[in-house]
Amino acid sequence: MTKKYRKILRGSALALLLLLLAVAFASCDSGLNEPGAVGGGGTGGGGTSQGTGTDESPLWSRPAIKKLYGIISVARGDDEQKYLVKAVDSTYSKGTGAGTVGVDAFHDTNRYRIPSATVIPGGKYAGRLLVISDARFGSRADLPAKASTWVRYSDDHGKTWSNIATVSDFDDTDMSGARSSMNRMSVSTGDSAIGADSHGYVYSISSFVAPMTGNFFGGKVDNIAGSPYVYIDGEWYLRLRKNTELYNNSSDWDAGNFTEKSIWQDYAGESYNGRNSVYEYAAPVQGGQLRKLIGNNSNSPSLGDPISVWIDGYYYLYKDKALSQKLTASQLNTSGDQSNPDGWGSNYPTITINSAKKIHQHLFMPMSPYQVWRGGVFLGMTRSKDGGQTWEKTKDITYMTNKFIAANTSNADLLNRLTRQYVCPTRGFELQNGAHQGAVVFAIYMVGTESTSDGEAASFIWTQDKGETWNAATKFTGGTKAEHKGETAIVEAPDGDIILVSRNVREGSYRPTYSVSNDFGNSWTNKGKVWTGDDKDTNPLYSCGNLISAINLRFTKDILENSLVAFSTDSGGGANDAGRKNGRLWIASLVQDGDTWKFDFTCNLSGSLIGMEYGYPSGGSASFHYSSLVETFDGSIFSAYEGSAWAGPGGEHGGPVIDYAHFTLDRK
Repeated sequence: MTKKYRKILRGSALALLLLLLAVAFASCDSGLNEPGAVGGGGTGGGGTSQGTGTDESPLWSRPAIKKLYGIISVARGDDEQKYLVKAVDSTYSKGTGAGTVGVDAFHDTNRYRIPSATVIPGGKYAGRLLVISDARFGSRADLPAKASTWVRYSDDHGKTWSNIATVSDFDDTDMSGARSSMNRMSVSTGDSAIGADSHGYVYSISSFVAPMTGNFFGGKVDNIAGSPYVYIDGEWYLRLRKNTELYNNSSDWDAGNFTEKSIWQDYAGESYNGRNSVYEYAAPVQGGQLRKLIGNNSNSPSLGDPISVWIDGYYYLYKDKALSQKLTASQLNTSGDQSNPDGWGSNYPTITINSAKKIHQHLFMPMSPYQVWRGGVFLGMTRSKDGGQTWEKTKDITYMTNKFIAANTSNADLLNRLTRQYVCPTRGFELQNGAHQGAVVFAIYMVGTESTSDGEAASFIWTQDKGETWNAATKFTGGTKAEHKGETAIVEAPDGDIILVSRNVREGSYRPTYSVSNDFGNSWTNKGKVWTGDDKDTNPLYSCGNLISAINLRFTKDILENSLVAFSTDSGGGANDAGRKNGRLWIASLVQDGDTWKFDFTCNLSGSLIGMEYGYPSGGSASFHYSSLVETFDGSIFSAYEGSAWAGPGGEHGGPVIDYAHFTLDRK
């Protein structure tokens, strides 16, 4: 409970009655006439409200703070040339972690994309605001280009920030000499989402890929049918094959002594399905000794002789059962063409083996003596138990989150199923309502989940035991192609219903779609588009060529006591225009629609829209790509967003950057 709210409660009954009467008769448009509100004659400015941040009770246990009438102001980080992260200088040297807020680089990269933000709702670190994003090496390209994940946190609602810390990163390839080349020969964790629970645990889930695997732009691995796993004697195992592409065959291979080839050899495309006999080794996903895999090309595989290699629960390799002798290999070095800093195409860096630097081997690394099946995308979970200050290693959770795999303990029909799954880089959060209160949920989407005709499908995953185990809901594909489900955000209804708000495809004029489940993801109702208007000039969510951030507002109710949802998107638009310029924040009521729900973007169901433009300099326009909203403990709204590219001191092309903005709400 905030100090302001306690003060109101301590007042006389008469004063409280007068306050309630004033609220009841206030005009819905009053807040929209304040400077900075869309439709109110202003473009923004001013600072943010300040809160105490001292109450460590769960976020939803606090009473709602009055009622919403509009948005008073927005303060942008770029007004003061502050960024959450950008490259340091023309050499893109490693950040010291001790500079002014927003100017430290993460490792040796000059590209930052896909932010995700959360607030810890309870526990020791209640109120802490955290932001993560991709650090993309070489170019801004999507996976399979190399990407890692960094984090910053704030204990004063975003006024000051911690130094950058590593969430997930693999040191398999030195990228310092390949700033503009698209390195595909590395383990990557990208398009990450962050979430937290009332115990103070923080979770980052990433699309986690082996070398040459990804979604777009030059990867040699197509969406190959098959499964990376088999289920034997009550345990899940990864399928593995020998890495003959990077190692010479030797008689003592299974003893853990491997002879690296003297020259680099690029991976061939993945031509094997998950049941091919070449995958004749098995690694227990919980850690343990590698084994031979017998009958891998059948529906009845079994375990053979053990191999003198062990792994821990994070897939790092050892020479002994005690996990004291690390199995190491050479790091890869890169150098590349500097002419195309944002190249998404087929340009490769030159890669050589650096035998002078040995790194601990991981089953996903290009130099691992055993290789995982590279036909799909995995989900990697990284967890912090101290509010985001330190992080565990990346852990594979795909055998739990991919519903087809998790339910297929008979190993049936593995050859014909597609298993590509991605986390949605929106945010995770702890549920407030319903039978699953306290569960932490993350949105996911799938491409060709079981057959190519599925297109894109949306779903969600959850944990109720602090990230030890994960479960998955049933997928939802939607109706026509114009209503398929891509990157998705989750909204919670007051009765515990789950609402998926999904990025649409180009054929749908980019307007987001939504679907509702009243049985926690066992079944879905296709509700169509979030906003049904046809005029892109007055339609707040007409453009959907970008990820949509959508969050519940816990501190505020509208004047009809409906739950509120905040949306962030770009303000471009049109069926043939990807937009991605000039961000906008919109607030809608979540209202009952028969036995389900719909969004209404008017503050009293008949009045003006509540919205705010942000994310671009005064008098101009700028790129506005992915964004992530969160409600802070002082009752304001915070957005981390992917801003414009910038010019470095030497005139070189840098960015994109991760910027931020604060919104002050007008409550009466």
